[in-house]
Amino acid sequence: MPLAKAKNDLINHVRHDVEVAALSNYFIFTDEAGVYQKDPSDAHIRSHPFYIRSIVKMTIDDYRQYQIEMQRINGEYEIPFDQEIKWSY
Repeated sequence: MPLAKAKNDLINHVRHDVEVAALSNYFIFTDEAGVYQKDPSDAHIRSHPFYIRSIVKMTIDDYRQYQIEMQRINGEYEIPFDQEIKWSY
């Protein structure tokens, strides 16, 4: 019964991933752009046409790897470690 074994293997793999995710620790970063108003008026929408709130969720291991890469990039471009890089248009 190869199909039954494949199905069982898949179920066990998913179950393992769920258990690992439940036991993992995460960093969650949140940021917002724009001006929030619960019930915006037409005038508010014209003057502040957007509001965005986002999050980034990463495991502690992924965050550590991110830090290592940022330190490498900062060193490559001679950016002081305590200086934050911002994006703007």
